[in-house]
Amino acid sequence: MDEHHLVIDQRDDWSEQQPSIAEENEFIEQNGYREYSKWHLGIDEEQPEDDNNRYEFPYGDFVDVRYAVIAAESTASQAARER
Repeated sequence: MDEHHLVIDQRDDWSEQQPSIAEENEFIEQNGYREYSKWHLGIDEEQPEDDNNRYEFPYGDFVDVRYAVIAAESTASQAARER
């Protein structure tokens, strides 16, 4: 945010802007799970530390911080529908 990497999304923008699984895996390969975890608001402590499923509610695309409340809401809604 200090470097002005902030995007104010409109509702539903996140579903189009969020990183793909391939982009997530590439980020993890290059930066590790520790850095990957910093882009998420929640942790599922029942999942292993080296598993993408441990980290929940992403709020950015590994470059820009996106409007976290909308991102978290979208992810939570999707998770609720899948359960």
